[in-house]
Amino acid sequence: MLRFIISVILIYGLVRLVFNFIIPLFRATQQMRSQVKEFQDRMNTQYQNPYQSANQAASSAQAQKKSDSHHSEDYIEFEEIKNN
Repeated sequence: MLRFIISVILIYGLVRLVFNFIIPLFRATQQMRSQVKEFQDRMNTQYQNPYQSANQAASSAQAQKKSDSHHSEDYIEFEEIKNN
């Protein structure tokens, strides 16, 4: 009878340990991992965006130069030659 009571107390203690400590610890660990991953993803996109906007600015500047060069083809520059 004493062995049964000790077994029940040990099983009760193990169940409480699992449900009150191990499972919440496991959930907190998963939640922290997901938050760290989200933070890293957010930081990566934040650091990639300035480079992308710089690339977009460079491509728009090239497009502007192309449109300017099209207009410059209509006009031919010349230099005056001075005779002594």
